[in-house]
Amino acid sequence: MIFSILSVLKELLLVLLGIVLVLLCLILFVPVRYEIRGEIHDPDGSCDFEAQRLLDGSKVHLRMSWLLHFLGLRLDFPESVEPDLRILWFHPRFQAASRKKKEKAPAKGKDAFRKHGIYDSIVKKMKAVYRLWRRPDTRRAVGKAAGLLRRFAKLMLPRRWNVEGTAGLGDPAAGAKLFEVLGILYPWTAGHVDIQPEFMLYRFDLRFHAKGRLYLFMVLLLLLEALTDRDIRRLAARTGALRRTEKAPREKHQNERGAARAAQRGEGRV
Repeated sequence: MIFSILSVLKELLLVLLGIVLVLLCLILFVPVRYEIRGEIHDPDGSCDFEAQRLLDGSKVHLRMSWLLHFLGLRLDFPESVEPDLRILWFHPRFQAASRKKKEKAPAKGKDAFRKHGIYDSIVKKMKAVYRLWRRPDTRRAVGKAAGLLRRFAKLMLPRRWNVEGTAGLGDPAAGAKLFEVLGILYPWTAGHVDIQPEFMLYRFDLRFHAKGRLYLFMVLLLLLEALTDRDIRRLAARTGALRRTEKAPREKHQNERGAARAAQRGEGRV
């Protein structure tokens, strides 16, 4: 009897372990796919630059999906400001709780003290950052972190993208400089950018499309590399220590003010 129960438990554990492994493989090795479409509709242009008119003619569509659209995210701006999350056939909505901010009138005679305190804190932070930057291990950690960020940016970059339309800056010289820059970037933008010049008007009649995917296991590898690096961990520990040293006097001052107010309330009641 006992052996049969143990065998059943063993089979259940193996089944649960298999389910967990399958879920981990799905999460780590099934990519998150995204697609972005945007446009600025300005076919006529104008002699003066009008940011609000360009903003009114702008549209952005974002689509994200995972595991054959098991999970999906959709955002259409300006039609809908809130993103639409979809899990299978369900569309859960999250409403952020509104918090009412209490406006307190600033006490007279404290503005100068507050400005002086802010100035002192900024100076102390700059000195602490400068002392931290002078350490050679800090510079090594910053260089390694910058390399990891560049690799993460490469993972996030779309595999297919293109920009097409017409662009003008209202001045022939400015337009010539813009297309001179595009010519310098031609080795990276060849086959992706097709923009026609407009030299006399402010005109931005553009369309943008990008499509890519991101694997979670690659992100975890970069995160693991950052956590196991000695210089990055030392830099994180030192910055945390600086934050704690800056936070301690502030909390002490707040506690002293709270105790003084409590004492005043007690005297008033008496």
